[in-house]
Amino acid sequence: MKEARRLFSVLTLAGLLLAGCASRPQARFVDGNRTYTLDQVSERAASLRSDASASVRVEDAAEVRQRVLAELRKHGALASQAADLMTRQFPPVTKAVPFFVEAATVDGRPCWVIVESWGGRTGTLTLRRLWVFDRDTADILASRTYR
Repeated sequence: MKEARRLFSVLTLAGLLLAGCASRPQARFVDGNRTYTLDQVSERAASLRSDASASVRVEDAAEVRQRVLAELRKHGALASQAADLMTRQFPPVTKAVPFFVEAATVDGRPCWVIVESWGGRTGTLTLRRLWVFDRDTADILASRTYR
């Protein structure tokens, strides 16, 4: 009986750990050298689903954002540049979590295409926002929100 309880406890703990890993928010980084118009970027952003970051509570967003940006930096120099830009452009308490980052050309300019989950004052990050930054100047070229 003791062995059965111990085995049940171990299996329950393993299940919880696996569930936590499977639903951990992270940013997908793409460097496909793709070329878009601003309308195409907007359509693409509207079609993306935020997956795990949509379940993040608003009050936890700033902490999760910092963890996602740290993970993004592990994807190489280009991804690290995008994470650095987001760190410079937004305060550390920003209540949004990036889940898609792409190095692309938009209307002939090298850009960062960033899609993040965000939310209102309470609840979870169920809304999405697109940012398009010029890679050379860090100017914001576009920003759109999606439900």
